[in-house]
Amino acid sequence: MNIEFLRLTSYQGAKRKSIKLNSSIDFDIKGRNILIIEDIIDSGNTIHYIVDELKKHNPNSIKIVTLLFKPSTYNFDMKIDWIGFNIKDDFVVGYGLDYNEMYRNKKSIYKLSDE
Repeated sequence: MNIEFLRLTSYQGAKRKSIKLNSSIDFDIKGRNILIIEDIIDSGNTIHYIVDELKKHNPNSIKIVTLLFKPSTYNFDMKIDWIGFNIKDDFVVGYGLDYNEMYRNKKSIYKLSDE
């Protein structure tokens, strides 16, 4: 088993922007079973981008698990294999989720206030 990390950005503040892969896929996944662990999936653009990039390296299989999922904003037919919690279309922070690199260290998940 190997653990690898990909760093992507798709938000600036609370607004979606274009997806940028901030690290390269320089590890061998050909013929391997891949498990993608996500914190949150909303529109699906980022997870779809990741899966497309990984498929270029010919893995045996790709499965997806996410802590939080926003079904009302999800734009793809791609199956999410395991979902911790479905949530409303709110911008949430804490427990690793951030807003402009802030609030990531909160011990719970909070809806970001408009104030």
